[in-house]
Amino acid sequence: MVVVYIYITRIALKFMEVVLPFQYTWCTDLLNEAATIAFFCITGWKFRPYVANPYYKIVEEEDDLEMEPMVMDSDTLRNRANNVTREDAGVGLIFCSSIPSYIKHQL
Repeated sequence: MVVVYIYITRIALKFMEVVLPFQYTWCTDLLNEAATIAFFCITGWKFRPYVANPYYKIVEEEDDLEMEPMVMDSDTLRNRANNVTREDAGVGLIFCSSIPSYIKHQL
């Protein structure tokens, strides 16, 4: 399809410009526009969405749907937040080599 479009718009039109008399050179523009609109219509038709597309299928698994409810109060959240240290978050591990020693003791 692309090869035919390129052939018509590049080669056949140049041939028509040479062969046709000057008063009919508008035919080359008409053929170019008709070939372009036909190319885009055919491309749109071939790549249109359809109902039985395998990429649209949603897989529902039982494991994902069964979730246990999580009940947390403010005390539980506060305790979990207090238990996280800077080393757990990766602060001390990533930047230790680039921090001068007089600042490390403040961390």
